[in-house]
Amino acid sequence: LEIPSQLGEPPVWSPNGFFLLTTDMVAREDGMFTSHLFRVNVESGQSIDLSAEATLGDFSPTWSPDGGTIAFSRVGMDGPGGQ
Repeated sequence: LEIPSQLGEPPVWSPNGFFLLTTDMVAREDGMFTSHLFRVNVESGQSIDLSAEATLGDFSPTWSPDGGTIAFSRVGMDGPGGQ
């Protein structure tokens, strides 16, 4: 199972053990990079990009105790170069 992560954050297991949350860098249309949140199905290896927009950075994901909700930090990237 290949887990994408270039940010140094360890993946986070879901309470039921079926999924992992991880973050990875994704190229934007302007050539800059942003952090996206991915949910990885451990059995199939499929990953789903959960980040809504390429102009935002998502970090530090965690699961609720029942696995029904994901919490994470989102940083808006204003202006050229995400400043």
